[in-house]
Amino acid sequence: MRYRRARVRAMPAAAAGAIPLLAAGWLFAVGPHLPHLIASIFQVIGLVCFVLAALDILGIVPAIFLYNFPRRFVPPHLRDQPGFLAEARVHDHRGSRKS
Repeated sequence: MRYRRARVRAMPAAAAGAIPLLAAGWLFAVGPHLPHLIASIFQVIGLVCFVLAALDILGIVPAIFLYNFPRRFVPPHLRDQPGFLAEARVHDHRGSRKS
């Protein structure tokens, strides 16, 4: 259950990261290939889209999944939930108590 909540929290940011990644691939595929190592404007825009997607997928999505931070990128109705690691800590402490 904890994993599912964390995954649902991070899903919109992951989808938002997939859009620039697809745009980067499309721009590299349809952009003109210029000789002599000169980059076209399509390749520059594609590279910028790829960098934005990489920052999102490698930085923001794991932070949302594990810590529920930055709250700006978390859906509003899920912002008050603890992150996956905080839930795991609470769950582990509950299981280790002896009655």
